[in-house]
Amino acid sequence: MKIKIDEAAVDRCRELAQQIVAPVERFISAHSTVSVERAVLRLFGIDGVRGDVPLVNLLVDALTAEQRARGAATVFCSALAETGLEPQALADEFASGRIAPDSFEDVPVDAAYALGKKYAARALDRISKARNERAK
Repeated sequence: MKIKIDEAAVDRCRELAQQIVAPVERFISAHSTVSVERAVLRLFGIDGVRGDVPLVNLLVDALTAEQRARGAATVFCSALAETGLEPQALADEFASGRIAPDSFEDVPVDAAYALGKKYAARALDRISKARNERAK
């Protein structure tokens, strides 16, 4: 049995769907900001400055647009997986120019995600402990 579908109606549905999706995509893109990427790196424990510039600013600014679209955490955690360094030590290496963010493109994304989860869990633990301490 073959169902007859009006191709013009299907095309019109696709056009309408695109009109609905386009502003949502623009909104999402506009809110995945450099500030969000910096905040994620701060949660991983990166602190300090080089000159007068915070390390997280240097790190995010060193990323290409494509790397930022993948997320600073993915790029950073790929480098963590490859080097075995702790976040602060890796940030210092990036900031000094001894390691480039694009040196770790071939690291399996699963390894990067596993480390991201590890450092996110640490951050949540720190936040929880600080909140509990303030509540005392």
